Amino acid sequence: MKYGTVLVIDDSEAILTAVKICLEGAFERIVTLTSPDKALASIEQEHPSVILLDMNFSLGVNSGGEGMMWLTAIHRRFPDIPIVLITAYADVKLAVRALKNGAADFVTKPWDNEELIRVLKDAIDKASEVVPLEQLEREHVRKAHNKCDGNMFYMIILGIIVLIMCVLALSYRHQRLLKERAEIMRDAIRHRDFSFRLPTRGLLFGERALQEALNDMGQEIQKLVAHSEVESWQRLTRVLTHEIMNATAPIQSISQAYLSNPDIADSLYEEGIRAINDTSTGLLAFVENYRKLTQMHEPVVTEVKLLSFVQRIASLYPTLRWNINIPADFVMQADESLLRQVFINLVKNAVEAEARTIEIVMLPLSITISNDGHAIPLAVAQEIFVPFFTTKPSGSGIGLSLSRQILIKHGLTLTLAEQPRPGYNVTFKIEKS
Repeated sequence: MKYGTVLVIDDSEAILTAVKICLEGAFERIVTLTSPDKALASIEQEHPSVILLDMNFSLGVNSGGEGMMWLTAIHRRFPDIPIVLITAYADVKLAVRALKNGAADFVTKPWDNEELIRVLKDAIDKASEVVPLEQLEREHVRKAHNKCDGNMFYMIILGIIVLIMCVLALSYRHQRLLKERAEIMRDAIRHRDFSFRLPTRGLLFGERALQEALNDMGQEIQKLVAHSEVESWQRLTRVLTHEIMNATAPIQSISQAYLSNPDIADSLYEEGIRAINDTSTGLLAFVENYRKLTQMHEPVVTEVKLLSFVQRIASLYPTLRWNINIPADFVMQADESLLRQVFINLVKNAVEAEARTIEIVMLPLSITISNDGHAIPLAVAQEIFVPFFTTKPSGSGIGLSLSRQILIKHGLTLTLAEQPRPGYNVTFKIEKS
């Protein structure tokens, strides 16, 4: 007995021909496609009993990502049709991932003809054995109704059975959602992204309290990591500047002494000694700049009227458009000179990113500073607070790390918002640590 229709999707004409010859005696029809783009329309038209899907369609790509994407798309639209994946680049992890995503089985190239036929037939047989939950429930209701024959007792039992099945179905769905939440948070922590905040809607009161605690914990961990990184970079910078200063100071002093010697003037050695002196002087200036990270004075806290403070900052950059939304009576406890350095650093970075508009907004739990300059790529965003990291040819790489250090001394923290405010490309947040 021949089985039904097989839809084969592979970018190789040779593979399609070989599979067609292999399956002709075992299946009624073999439909082939060289591209998955028309797969959904073809399935609607042909109603295949099983699909044999390649995992790689682009030249030079062998990750299996394309096959996984189409497996998910087809399985979501046609959950009752079994899908068997086939690829020349197979490994255990890829096979397990495919089966988890809904594949019926997994075949590697080159294949054994009899084995391929068996796998496809088994996939069809197993699919025909699966009974949807709704169908099973209707069958139980029908049987129970036939047996009860109007008896009230059996009708009550029937109602209880239906209720239990509904509760079990809802409970299973709820547990799957909780599992997905756990996986999302695990991935976030693995990638050192502690800014996750998952919604609490739809959770029971105990689960809601736990999720809120995990959300808050993620924020606290992020602040502790930032504080720890600042301290680590301070210690490293202190050691490096000390060693570089010790090594460079004698070079500068000796070269300066030789340049003041009349015997060296206008000699063959003058140009070389002057180059040594200029280089050592530049290196000392370079290191002196980084000393700022370790020699910042303790904040002298005073009352700062934030609105007038920001307006004074804005007056320094008259070519920018400023949108300021801060209550006139809001007073901030801070060292005004240090706070000014933070705001100027943020505005200067925005100007260098070709921003034309700056927005500073007072929110219930934070102050946001946004601009419409170039967006910060994700790979760069993870490094911007690391001392000495810069993407600018003449940048020193200490502006943002110094700003974060200043705010930490004020009991505050500086972070890059995961989502910028509407109408802007970059948003920084200042909030309590």
